[in-house]
Amino acid sequence: MAGGAKKKLLFIAVSTAFLYFFHIIYGGFFPNKHGLLGLDYTYFFPRFLDGFYWYQNNGLWRIPWFTPSFCGGVPSFGNPQSMYYSVPQVLMIFMDPLDAVYCTVMIFAFAGFAGFYLLLNSVFKVRWPLSYLGAALFMFNGFYTHRMIIGHVPFHAYQLAPLACYFLLRPLPGQDRISRFMFDVVMAAVIFTLMINSGMLALGLPVVALVAMVGSISGICNGRNSEFWSRFVLAGLFALILGASRLTATLAFMSQFERSIYDFPGGLRSASHLVWLLAQTLYFWPDEILIVGARFWMGSKWFFHDFHSYEFSVTVAPLLLLVPGLYGFCRTLVKEGMSYKISTAFFLDILVIASVLSVICSLLFSFQDPSWTALMKRIPIVKSYSRFTEWICLLIPSAIIVPLVIFDRYCLKSGNSVIAVAVACLAVGAVQVATRDNSHYENQFYNYGKIDEAFRMSREGKTAPQVITIEDHTLKEKAEHTNKMLPVLNGDDYLSHNASPMNCFEPLFGYSLEKYPRGKLHPGLAMEERSGFLNLKNPACYSYPDENACRPGDHYRADQRDVAERFRKYKSIEFNMSYRQNVANWMTIIGLGLAMSFMVLYSVKVVAFYYKTGDHPPADHRRTP
Repeated sequence: MAGGAKKKLLFIAVSTAFLYFFHIIYGGFFPNKHGLLGLDYTYFFPRFLDGFYWYQNNGLWRIPWFTPSFCGGVPSFGNPQSMYYSVPQVLMIFMDPLDAVYCTVMIFAFAGFAGFYLLLNSVFKVRWPLSYLGAALFMFNGFYTHRMIIGHVPFHAYQLAPLACYFLLRPLPGQDRISRFMFDVVMAAVIFTLMINSGMLALGLPVVALVAMVGSISGICNGRNSEFWSRFVLAGLFALILGASRLTATLAFMSQFERSIYDFPGGLRSASHLVWLLAQTLYFWPDEILIVGARFWMGSKWFFHDFHSYEFSVTVAPLLLLVPGLYGFCRTLVKEGMSYKISTAFFLDILVIASVLSVICSLLFSFQDPSWTALMKRIPIVKSYSRFTEWICLLIPSAIIVPLVIFDRYCLKSGNSVIAVAVACLAVGAVQVATRDNSHYENQFYNYGKIDEAFRMSREGKTAPQVITIEDHTLKEKAEHTNKMLPVLNGDDYLSHNASPMNCFEPLFGYSLEKYPRGKLHPGLAMEERSGFLNLKNPACYSYPDENACRPGDHYRADQRDVAERFRKYKSIEFNMSYRQNVANWMTIIGLGLAMSFMVLYSVKVVAFYYKTGDHPPADHRRTP
């Protein structure tokens, strides 16, 4: 059997084994032993059902600009967490919501494994046993696994980050470099666009910093990365074109409801606390001491920091390699001296890494100084954040790559010894993952039964999706919870029986709906008329108020009954959008056309080479195993 075939079979066998172990560890949370799901699925499961309702009435390609399912009518496509064009939503065409979510979890666990293996083996030239080790550690990283358990579904696309780094960093061939360069740019741009449409906009800046940091580490390790920066910039620009329609719609909605009303968390008060927080969260699991301490260090009057806010662990395995790796590096340095060529690119890479680390440390450090807080509140996008613990996720790839690369280069030249070390580290990591206390996640309590039943009834054609009434559920259900900042349980499930909650849970309006323009919305029939207005919001007013001669939160007028009737039945409606939105729509259409055309031409070129030579393509078309 050829060497390439053996490597492919080995990859299939190893990845299958890790996927099975992943299922054993985390499959029991979908649902948990009580038949329930993580708390934040309270927000996303109703929106998946809403997306399915839209698909049934309009098909996959007609954009769901607005939805009547929540707060009497709000923007859908422009919501930062909208997931209509995402893998889990598309899977719901073929399967139930819970099955679609769990399939998504497994698919992107594998994507993280494959992408990280390619990154380590092809870009950083790490030997295959350690590459498999690193891929497994990233696959099981605490940020992905526990955010999926708790219900932060948009973050599934985070697992694509290593694959994007691979396309941006892999060596270009000696021949036909332009075609491969363009292919890598397009592939990375498509991955970034998938992240945008997955609803992962909150991690946009951290992902940019993550890629820049990995690229700089590669430059230091390999002595070159100029091609990385050109690919990175072009891929980013092309992703902005591909995602222009979505991004413009989101900015139009968000511009009416800026999320700068919350104080930043108090922040860590010493460097030792910061080091302890990062070390504990990256290589161990959050424990009671960490959580209580972090609430004291980072607590604010607004937010309750729970366990999942500190889940980033890649296990202690990388540390087990870092210590001997640093020893081997220092020993080599003393014995042979520094043979590395110090260049301008080297200093720029160091500067990028230092800048990224400075940003994350400054965000996690103290905001007690009023002048510092005032400065941060002037920075676009950053001022909308209410906490920055999520930004720690940008350190996860580097926390694996650096120890593995150092160990691989300065320790153990024997292949059998490397295999033994990799297996031992895998065993340590597996034990740490399998034996940790998951009681916090085993006792989550979202009952998705109503959504699941409504989905089945709608798919079988037994019900016609529509909003008949506006319901006020908050007084009764909030009285049952001592912490009024928690989302009202099952509050947004009302669309499952043809209703829209008057007070939906929409973070863009504020966690307590501080900026929600409730106006004249009241419990009762949606098409009820009072003082010339219907009991249904005109959602276009939230995003394009000037173009539609209204203000955010305005209701449909009585003379707009026909449009309101279509809207409440999940059918497309006519509205006026801004000139900027029209331009963005065309940019996305043209960008998609260019991407698809290039991919077709590139595929034809590869197939033609196969047909002509009857052999494998040359190096410019072959992935490094």
